[in-house]
Amino acid sequence: MEQSSSYANLEEYDVWNWNIKSCFIDDVISEIKPLDLILFSGNSLISKTIKIIEKGKYGIGNISHVGVVVDHTLFPDLKEMSEYKLYIWESTSSKCNPEESMLETIGSFKNVFGVQIRDLEKVIMCYNNSEGKVFWGKLKNNPLKRKHGETENDHQNRLNVIISKIQDIYQNYGSSSYNFSCINLGASIYPWMRPLRNIKSYINKKIIKYRSRKKKKDLFCSEFVAIVYKELGVISDVEPKNITPIDFLGITENGISFIFKNIVEVETKKQL
Repeated sequence: MEQSSSYANLEEYDVWNWNIKSCFIDDVISEIKPLDLILFSGNSLISKTIKIIEKGKYGIGNISHVGVVVDHTLFPDLKEMSEYKLYIWESTSSKCNPEESMLETIGSFKNVFGVQIRDLEKVIMCYNNSEGKVFWGKLKNNPLKRKHGETENDHQNRLNVIISKIQDIYQNYGSSSYNFSCINLGASIYPWMRPLRNIKSYINKKIIKYRSRKKKKDLFCSEFVAIVYKELGVISDVEPKNITPIDFLGITENGISFIFKNIVEVETKKQL
């Protein structure tokens, strides 16, 4: 793929034909902002299954995983986070990958599978090393950006509200496990499977007595991102459990419009 020293403009790529420019992460790291989206195309069994189902439904199956960029400013209480690094907040099954299983999870919740905060560059390295691909989606309307005409004081007050919402999300979903259910995955794409998902959910809640009442909801990666983005106003009028990774490209009927200023493939020169 063609290498570029800067990211692609909207008119320079074609999502349907997947004609997207690429660049090295070092060339754009300063332009990646918290709450931007990172999209992945992986080669694990779970990733391939997701891409096959998406392609069967929508005719395009290039994205198998998504996560949100975060940094220390959004998690002021997590002292493990470096002020010089970007991290990815995601619900992932990637601990199945021996290389990724060695990556440190930041924060109070040390899930093996599920919601985690990890070093963004190291995650990108892992995907590159396993011949996966990683894409950066720069938000058109990032809620952290100061609005036109907004005073500095009003902007700071709004940022404080956003940080408070993120802390609530972290407490509510930080210990959530990854959702490995094929029924739930199918139901997120095919409406006819959703009654079956409802029955499964009912059984889990009402019949299986050994299931802990304190157990957090299991989440797909795209469901978790949709929860974050919906709470922060990036997207609206969507049901997070019906969202798949490909929906964030704005090409399906699931209610997400195109939210990016641009998308570019990012690679790393480094090795773990």
